[in-house]
Amino acid sequence: MPCSTRPENAHLLRPLQERIAQTLLFELGGLALVLPAYSAITGHGTGESAALMAMLALGCLLAGPLHNAVYDRIDLRRTGRTACQRGPRARLAHAISHELALTAVGIPILMGLGGHGLWDTLALNAMLTLAYTAWAAVFYLAWDRARPIAGSAPITPPGSSRAPSAP
Repeated sequence: MPCSTRPENAHLLRPLQERIAQTLLFELGGLALVLPAYSAITGHGTGESAALMAMLALGCLLAGPLHNAVYDRIDLRRTGRTACQRGPRARLAHAISHELALTAVGIPILMGLGGHGLWDTLALNAMLTLAYTAWAAVFYLAWDRARPIAGSAPITPPGSSRAPSAP
């Protein structure tokens, strides 16, 4: 059974222009959060830190969609399922491979441009991953609440006896 790719559900997806704005705001907010910490931890100046983090963000912006496209094709060939048909274990496998791909992109950037050794790079990468994971949880929740998708019904939290209010 197809999922959100059905034409009748197309109106429930965000348009490309909004996705681009969302991504740019997410990255800018993330950079604003991690730059001071990175600069303090490494002793690099703000300008040098900003240039390095911008290169890292650009590498991730390019590698993420490429990883997803390749992963989706391999998964479809291997299992016959589309991305939106993945169960929890398959989603976890995808998330782990995604983070490994971004780590593979980030290591040469942090080592080459940042001048860090391998162990420092791995520690910095782990801290950045944790920081961006927390930022993603806050950012996307705030985005979804501030910009709900027209025509989508609010979700009643599990265990709630209260019906959602009309928009």
